[in-house]
Amino acid sequence: MVIVVAYGTFEEVSNKEAQENVLTKLYNRAPHMTPVESRMVEGMKGIIVFRIKVEDVTGMAEEW
Repeated sequence: MVIVVAYGTFEEVSNKEAQENVLTKLYNRAPHMTPVESRMVEGMKGIIVFRIKVEDVTGMAEEW
């Protein structure tokens, strides 16, 4: 088991063009997300995109 805690600040990405850019980069970096998460649909409504600027990360790992 791996537990990760990230500290930082977040900001909402409200510009539609910037949202598509951020989501495209995310999907390209994590192509194996579930089909629901990885499918971009033209004209999606009600989407909120946040950008997280990670300042510090901590965590632990255990073998069971």
